[in-house]
Amino acid sequence: MMRRDKKWLSLALILLVAAGCYALLLQLSPLPLHLMDRNNSGVVSLGEAINAQDVARRPSTANPNCIELYWLKDGTEAMLDCA
Repeated sequence: MMRRDKKWLSLALILLVAAGCYALLLQLSPLPLHLMDRNNSGVVSLGEAINAQDVARRPSTANPNCIELYWLKDGTEAMLDCA
């Protein structure tokens, strides 16, 4: 009986750590959730959350007062931040 309880506790701990890592990825991403959801499914998958970390910032060529966030994969614009 004790061994079974340890298995469930271990499983619960692993799931809790995984959920925490997922939440941290979502929180630390510079992109809003609707841009992280690349396939427009309404849910940001773990793969999309990891891919959302692959963005960089550069000055916008269209508006010098703005910062452009772009995808490192192909250099296309992900978001224009004029705050």
